[in-house]
Amino acid sequence: MEFEGINLGFLWHDINDKILDAPNPFDEKWRDDKIKYRHFNKTGPIEKVLQLLIIAYKDDSPRDFFYIGKNGDAIYKDNKTVQLKEHLIRTDIEKITETKKDQNGLEIYVERFFEFTGTHNFTNMVEKTLKGKVFTKSLEGSKTIFKVNDSPIDSIELTPKSFKLKINDQIYKYKY
Repeated sequence: MEFEGINLGFLWHDINDKILDAPNPFDEKWRDDKIKYRHFNKTGPIEKVLQLLIIAYKDDSPRDFFYIGKNGDAIYKDNKTVQLKEHLIRTDIEKITETKKDQNGLEIYVERFFEFTGTHNFTNMVEKTLKGKVFTKSLEGSKTIFKVNDSPIDSIELTPKSFKLKINDQIYKYKY
């Protein structure tokens, strides 16, 4: 699948066995697209970055390449990683909180919560991106909640100042 000029196949395609003392053909094949992906997450419009995150998890379990920190500076506590604005490359995000959970001896992200510096309305983008999936949409005050069926995405919660992606860890399968 291609998105914004990036072939996203490296997120889902199988990596062949590790190769000793030689370049891995998988890495060689996908190097340029992985670089474009990382650059896009750091510089692309925030709506498109979130759309890309939804696409990555919508139908299959992706490898986790999402990262927009500066130097790895973060606060680590109780299975949460918190990156504050000063730790982030992006200036439109106030804070990112990622929650990890053990899945068969491996840590996976089960929740990503973005708090923005400004207000946004991503409802239409989420609806369009989830097209083809069965989902429900409900309102709780200023929060819009999308509950997704048969997907590695459990739910997406939106407010004008935040975006939360929850992973269905019963469906998500870790990929090396």
